[in-house]
Amino acid sequence: MANILVVDQFALMGGAQRILLDLAEGLGKAGHRVTALFPSPGPIREELNRLGVETGDYYLLPMTSGKKSLSEQARYFATIPKTTKSILAAARKQRYDLLYINGPRAALPAVNAARSAGLPAVIAVHLIHRGRALRLLAKCAMRSEVKLVTFCSSHAAAPLKGIGEKGKILPNWVSPRFLEAPRMRDAARTNLNIGNDEIAVGVLGRVSKTKGQRLLIEAALPILDADPSVRLLFAGGADFEDPEEERNLKAEYAPRGRRILFADKTDPVE
Repeated sequence: MANILVVDQFALMGGAQRILLDLAEGLGKAGHRVTALFPSPGPIREELNRLGVETGDYYLLPMTSGKKSLSEQARYFATIPKTTKSILAAARKQRYDLLYINGPRAALPAVNAARSAGLPAVIAVHLIHRGRALRLLAKCAMRSEVKLVTFCSSHAAAPLKGIGEKGKILPNWVSPRFLEAPRMRDAARTNLNIGNDEIAVGVLGRVSKTKGQRLLIEAALPILDADPSVRLLFAGGADFEDPEEERNLKAEYAPRGRRILFADKTDPVE
């Protein structure tokens, strides 16, 4: 049995956190013990607690999503020692076998803590990184205490190809919760007022420029104009990432009425 300490940069329910939920559940079923640290309260902690996973706190500077200003970057680096110390304090409360890092903001302080605690570390990469963030992540990945870096796709792995055999692509899976859920297609179509003769194209994910909802709409507009039976449905709000993009999309495409529907926050299984 392995005792695994997870350091996550968010306690909100993003894609990386949903992956962590499945991972923690699977590790628990395999007989391993998982403890997860977060910088704030949030729904992921409640879900993990429900699975029997203990959660704890550590310090991480709150930052805005998207591009960071120079002053914000400076504050981040200035607080790295404090963040490292808080992670290290949690790591020394009991004997751990592995440190799993879920999020780039947590990478540098968590890798520092792994070195001080003598722990091997795994970094999970869920996005395509560029610029200063990529360079920082590459430096972390090259550290000797980092034994593995997982990527959700070949596109996410490409910018960090210099880390060699440490990198492994583990494509995102379909959650067992989705596979085990009862079929609700007919009820969902009724609730959304989708007729039997209509074709519904659904997108599930946080609304953001980086997620590509606008790109899909622009690509699909000729299809909507040519075929009145096609509808686009977007499930998921902006949450913590890009509320301005969500507002702009809704305003721009409101004239399309029921042809383009934003369902806001919804349960993913539903």
